[in-house]
Amino acid sequence: MSSYTKLIGVKNGIFTLLEIKKQNLGVFQCDVCKSTHEGNIAQWKYQSRKKCGRKNTNHRLYDRYGKMIKRCYDKNNGRYNYYGARGIKVCDRWLESFNNFLDDMEDSFKEGLELDRIDNNGNYSPENCRWVTHSENMLNRKCFDNKTGFHGVKKTRYNTFIGRCQINKKSYRTKSYKNPEDACKAIQELRLTLISEMR
Repeated sequence: MSSYTKLIGVKNGIFTLLEIKKQNLGVFQCDVCKSTHEGNIAQWKYQSRKKCGRKNTNHRLYDRYGKMIKRCYDKNNGRYNYYGARGIKVCDRWLESFNNFLDDMEDSFKEGLELDRIDNNGNYSPENCRWVTHSENMLNRKCFDNKTGFHGVKKTRYNTFIGRCQINKKSYRTKSYKNPEDACKAIQELRLTLISEMR
């Protein structure tokens, strides 16, 4: 029995060991292109690879593409709880290939912009994604959690409701309202105003 048997299922770099063919020859799956290939187990163990030879991982948008997928499907990713655990997915077209993602999003990209979902509760897809500045991205992303059923709305101890959002570590809030619907409408209008001012 190979001394590497206990490593089956272990991921190192972008490759996961699936099975052992011979004493030092294993079958690996690439986390990037999802294909399998045979390789030297010792080399994989001590010299893990971080780039896939079958895909253009040097493209300027590949890092954004890869992080998007990891946020939604890698339970060990630090952002998974805010994406995959909430049910946020990547559309089938983009999961199928990086080139499909490029076809839909590359033309509108400019250096310094970040990938943003228009509907913060929606999936990553051509119709729900755009490129925005970091400030705009933070404004869309960081609305406070609440138990009112309205995004960015909090009930106060006086049984009134306020809308809150945060951008660049600075908090913004609306005045108090008697119902969460009005507070929700007010925070949405405030967010639109802040975005307009940033532009």
